[in-house]
Amino acid sequence: MKPPVVSVIIPAYNQAAFLKEALESLLNQRVTDWEAIVVNNFSEDETAAVVDAFEDPRIRRVDFRNHGVIAASRNEGARLARAEVLAFLDSDDRWYPEKLEACLHELTGDVGVVCHDFDLIGEQRATMRIRTGPYAPDFYRQLLFKSNCVATSGVVMRRDVFQAAGGFSEERRFITAEDYDLWLRIAKQDVVFRFINRPLGAYRVHSSSNSNAIPFHHEAILRVVEQHLAELEDPDPWQARSLYAKLFYSTGRAYHYRGQRAQARECFRTAIRYNPLWAKGYAGLVLSLLPSR
Repeated sequence: MKPPVVSVIIPAYNQAAFLKEALESLLNQRVTDWEAIVVNNFSEDETAAVVDAFEDPRIRRVDFRNHGVIAASRNEGARLARAEVLAFLDSDDRWYPEKLEACLHELTGDVGVVCHDFDLIGEQRATMRIRTGPYAPDFYRQLLFKSNCVATSGVVMRRDVFQAAGGFSEERRFITAEDYDLWLRIAKQDVVFRFINRPLGAYRVHSSSNSNAIPFHHEAILRVVEQHLAELEDPDPWQARSLYAKLFYSTGRAYHYRGQRAQARECFRTAIRYNPLWAKGYAGLVLSLLPSR
C-alpha cells in the first residue's frame, strides 16, 4: 500500500467536541493524500465515537495510555506514521483548507521544518493573530534567547529531522514545554526552518488547555531554558539574565490578564531583579498596581 504524503498526528484526551472540528478541518484540506493518527489517551468522553463516526480509511484511532505525558502520544503517533512528512494537530485546534498545500510547497530543498501563523480564539477576547518566526541564520540562539516562536499545530516537518532529534522529550519536568525543547534541539542541528507569515489555522485557548496552568507552564519553560543554557559552550551571563527577565515578564503578563495581580507583581519584580535596565519590567509593575477596570 502506497504511503501517504503526510501523516497527521493528533493526541486526544477528553475533548470530543473540539476533536470533531479538528478532523473536519482535515477533511476540508485541498491536499487529500494524508493519513490521520488519533492517539487516544483512553478518553472518558465521546472521543472514540467521534473518530469512528467519520468512517474514513485515512483516519485511524490508536488507544494509547500516555500517563499524563502528551509527548509520549505524539511520539507514538510518529512511530506509527507511514509518511516521510509529519504534521502535528492538537485536538482543540483546526486548520484552514490551504494549510497542508502551503506547507508542503515550502518543505523543499534544505528546509526541514515549516510553520505558519495562527488565529487565536480565546474565551473572553476577540480573535487575534499569533505570529511565528522569523528565521535567522543562528536560529538556535534566537529561539533560546528570544523565546519560542514555533507553534506545534503549525508544524509540518520531515520525518528524518524528527527522528534525528530524538522526538519529543518525555521528561515530566518539561510537560507543556516539550515542544519548545524539541524545536531547540532541531535548531541546534542547523536544520532550516521556514515560516509562512499568514494564518493557516486557528489555535483555541480555553480553561482546560495545559498551557493555561500558568505556574506549571512557567516552571516547565524554566527547566527547558536551564538545560539548554547549561549546554552552551560560551554562555553570556548578561544574556542569560535578560532571558530570565523576559520569561518572568511574560508570566507576569499572563497573571495580569487573568486578574491575578499579586502573582503578576511578583513576576514583574523578579524580572526587574534579573534585568534592572529593562523598561518593560517597570511598565508591567506599574500596570499591576493600577486599579483594575
